[in-house]
Amino acid sequence: MTEAPKILLAHHLKTLKLPTFLREYEKVARQCAAEGLDHVQFLSRLIELEPIDRDPPRQHP
Repeated sequence: MTEAPKILLAHHLKTLKLPTFLREYEKVARQCAAEGLDHVQFLSRLIELEPIDRDPPRQHP
């Protein structure tokens, strides 16, 4: 991917407040490509990470 699309993608992900997408999409894309997964599976894996990062760990009383 050339720099212009990466810059535009980073801008959109920041605007949408998706920091995990921004941080993890390249790594997840490489993993999915190596496993032969399609774009829907890639997006599914990526979307699963966002709420994990957003939810603070729960402390037990």
